[in-house]
Amino acid sequence: MTCVEDDSMTELMIYLKQNYTFSFLNIISKKSLLIDSIVVDFMTQSCLEMRNFYSSATSRDVYCNPKNPVRIIRLKGAGVSSVCDVHVSGGRNFFAGLPTSASLYLGTLVNLTVDEVTPTRLSVENSKKCLVLGGPDSLVVLNITLDKAVQISRVNILISLDVFNITNRPKVYQLSLYDQTGTRRFRDNITRADETEVLSFVFSSNKLTKKITIQKMDRGVARLCDVEAFGDCALGTYGLGCMDLCRGHCLNDLCSPVRGLCSQCPRLKYGDRCQKFCAENCQDSCFVYDGKCTTCKPKYYGSLCNESCSDGCKNDGSCNQINATCTYGCFLGFTGPLCEKCPTYCSLSEETCDAESKNCLKGCNVGRYGSKCDSTCSIHCKTSGCNPTTGACISGCQSGYFGAQCNSECSRFCLESVCNSTNGNCSSCVAGRRGDFCHKKCSSNCYDDVCDKNDGSCSRGCKAPFAGKFCNDECQNCGGNGECSQTSKVCVSGCVPGYEGESCLIPTQPSVVLPFLLISFCLISSLVSIIYLCHRRNQDNLKFDE
Repeated sequence: MTCVEDDSMTELMIYLKQNYTFSFLNIISKKSLLIDSIVVDFMTQSCLEMRNFYSSATSRDVYCNPKNPVRIIRLKGAGVSSVCDVHVSGGRNFFAGLPTSASLYLGTLVNLTVDEVTPTRLSVENSKKCLVLGGPDSLVVLNITLDKAVQISRVNILISLDVFNITNRPKVYQLSLYDQTGTRRFRDNITRADETEVLSFVFSSNKLTKKITIQKMDRGVARLCDVEAFGDCALGTYGLGCMDLCRGHCLNDLCSPVRGLCSQCPRLKYGDRCQKFCAENCQDSCFVYDGKCTTCKPKYYGSLCNESCSDGCKNDGSCNQINATCTYGCFLGFTGPLCEKCPTYCSLSEETCDAESKNCLKGCNVGRYGSKCDSTCSIHCKTSGCNPTTGACISGCQSGYFGAQCNSECSRFCLESVCNSTNGNCSSCVAGRRGDFCHKKCSSNCYDDVCDKNDGSCSRGCKAPFAGKFCNDECQNCGGNGECSQTSKVCVSGCVPGYEGESCLIPTQPSVVLPFLLISFCLISSLVSIIYLCHRRNQDNLKFDE
């Protein structure tokens, strides 16, 4: 089997050798999704009363009743590119297999039966295969009655030319069709040419026929060797003998005349006999041949409607059955044809996020930032808001933190943890610290360990006995606790002995008066002692003398 290989082909022409009575055609496709898109017509006339039957997902029978015989069949549509084979049928020959009874009206009823060896031949029992219709002066009517009314579209009559003089052959034959009520639905005459063996009657549309009559309309002897009646079973019946009924399983009791395949099923059923149930999420029906849903209930998609549409689909939540695109657009917070969920923290608006990148289009909810709002503003922002793009805290930082996103901690040596929110410089330092970040130590000689934050000068003075801007100079010889002025180095409590001056840096000079006085004191003291001792001795001597 050869398939069409041109994917761009949208039209296929089928040319028949002659005008043909059309009954149905079978299309074989390599793509099940495209087979239904194929449209059938006959160029100058349409495919009337079209009915479709499927034996599989890639095999489609198309029945219709064109008004006239056809010569050209045209297939159109996107599905043409997937066609692999086409079979055209003009219907079955009912006289090849149907039980019939016939009567030859000559004033006496003669019963005819179908020949078992050659079923298409009518014959008188125990006689030759061709039937002689009357003598030269008789008008003969052949009645053929079917056991079941069928749709007849063409009748062929085979006339034998091998006997009788040509001048004695009848020229004109009349064919009539009668329905099951006995009402005549068709009658036409045909004139036979001298060498014509087959007389063919073609009808403008299928006729529901129960009985056929064939009559020669002029004098002469006719030998009928075969009668063919082509068509199909009446609606609601099928099978070789059209004895089987579609009733009870097919919708409207319609099925294919040959195999009895249902063209449509009752609601939510499928199968060649509508014996199966459609998937639970099919809306109302599914395809007869494979059970795939024709439409889905809202919120579902897929060939069996077993996939869920996005939660973001608007209205009833319905989406395209094939590609899941939302039918009525998206709720806020969802985007794109599939209404995919936007990042959770996008600021809600008519266009919440970009369909492809999922970047938030209208900023972020409070406390979030980034293209997809997937980053959290620092917990150290003074308020919960931050720039939606950079994450910079809008209102500055809480005490103890600095930086654009307030994610850096102030130095632990900043006084009360207060620093500049931009660069982290400490406003003031704890005792003993200096520098922008209070990372340097004050001189240990500063009074109370306090120094200027910027240059490190001891702002409260120096511990004794130190002086100078940075208290790195030591005062000498100051009295008391050694304290001196920070700037002038003047000793606050004077000098230790031996030194003099404001800064007690001048040693005291030696003096001659003092030694003299000491010597004089010693001499006088010695003289007094001698005098005293002499006086005492004199006193003792006087007492002794007495």
